[in-house]
Amino acid sequence: MSLHIDVIDKGYFPVEIPPAFSTSSFAGATGYLPTDLNKFAQKSSRCALHSIPRLQHNRRMLGIPNPLHQLKLVVLIESHWASLENHMKQSALSMTRMQYKPGSSRGLERVEDFNAFDRERVIRSSSSRFLLKADLSRFYHTLYTHSIPWALHKKDVAKAKQFDRSLRGNQIDEAVRNTQDKQTLGIPVGPVTSDF
Repeated sequence: MSLHIDVIDKGYFPVEIPPAFSTSSFAGATGYLPTDLNKFAQKSSRCALHSIPRLQHNRRMLGIPNPLHQLKLVVLIESHWASLENHMKQSALSMTRMQYKPGSSRGLERVEDFNAFDRERVIRSSSSRFLLKADLSRFYHTLYTHSIPWALHKKDVAKAKQFDRSLRGNQIDEAVRNTQDKQTLGIPVGPVTSDF
């Protein structure tokens, strides 16, 4: 299997969606689509929203992107996977680096599991007097999509080349925006591509 088939098959829907709903048939049908997905006229779409309960009477809004635009995003990520993976490996601090693991439950998964967070917190804080712990409220909903090219190419380079469509960060930024009606504030909550 390839990255885009695995991610569409297992990582398209949020994990909270009941297993009766599946994208396996869509993943299997991607081979029948034209290789140039830009031939389709639709330039952007809105996510289907699904509200689920959270703690203390709060709700979480999951976003399920249009299949065409989610597939375009995943194919784009796959085409740049080697350079994106090298970029993620540069961070000595990140505990949420993603990897493609064929046969995994979501297509893309974190290199470190959640148990590693507690171990690393103890190791990294052993020589410190204070530990800063933060929880960002509505994290995915407040991400600025233009921060994607900033993270990949540095902010000054990305701003100087903000209209350069050959820059992979700008391509990914545009693909993410196209999954949500070209909005720059927030990314869909739930697909594994958002974790990536």
